[in-house]
Amino acid sequence: MNARQLGLVLLFSVGLVAGCGGGGSGTPSGGDGGLDSSLSPDGSTISCAFPGVACGSTCTDLSSDNMNCGGCGDACGSGQTCTSGVCACDTGPVTCGADCADVSSDNMNCGSCRNACDTGATCVSGACACPSPAVACPGACADLSSHTSNCGAYGDACNPGAVCTSGACNCRSGTTDCGGAAAPRFFRRTR
Repeated sequence: MNARQLGLVLLFSVGLVAGCGGGGSGTPSGGDGGLDSSLSPDGSTISCAFPGVACGSTCTDLSSDNMNCGGCGDACGSGQTCTSGVCACDTGPVTCGADCADVSSDNMNCGSCRNACDTGATCVSGACACPSPAVACPGACADLSSHTSNCGAYGDACNPGAVCTSGACNCRSGTTDCGGAAAPRFFRRTR
């Protein structure tokens, strides 16, 4: 071994010893034999045996504690279990943010996370569906047989004063003038 190689070996060895900390005692930093020490709210010291960690005034295992999952105070959401320090949904639901969702029936997570169904629609087998006889119109479900803004078809709106009956615009009962027109008319909304 030449002088340059010997110098590199010595430099590497010094770096390893310096990086270990704890004065080379063979124990984790602080030389406490694997105990995590912390002050409790009343000022007393709490020591936890490995793998325990002091969270407030109690010792906990951050790899499996649902109230302290991966870190003190990091609680798992409803329907989740702490596994290896990570919150995961129990069998079946999907993790959507901090919560679990059944994407086959959850109106706010239908088919996938954060895919909300429109007003009036429900999530059925992972797809948003309007209850019969309503149909899906952008933003909401509409009954085309009686919806004045979508009478007979999406975007076909009745004139002011008219009503939608059986998918056709008509004057209200007892009137003949529907919004200034002698007979009800459709007008097509721009999309």
